[in-house]
Amino acid sequence: IAVQLPNSWIWLLYATAAVVVFAFGWQFRPRIRKTPYGLLLAGLGWLAVSSIVTLTSLKQHDPPEVWERGARLLAALNLLGYVWQVCNQGACAAVDDRWR
Repeated sequence: IAVQLPNSWIWLLYATAAVVVFAFGWQFRPRIRKTPYGLLLAGLGWLAVSSIVTLTSLKQHDPPEVWERGARLLAALNLLGYVWQVCNQGACAAVDDRWR
């Protein structure tokens, strides 16, 4: 079942999500700066591109699949790569500490 929300609600939802992401980034910025955050920034950038395409597309026209779904795929891959690197570094550090 598809629910059609008013466009103003969708903008409010995206704005709230952006504020929450910014707040978490601001709160944890010292910790994030200690990680290789290039993939994180790239993932958030692709997610922003996908969101902008979704929000600005006209109701009569579907957004281009490459820009919407392709950007989401690239965002997911970049965020997954970031999480993988951070978790791998943490796991390797824990193993190194245990064996010392």
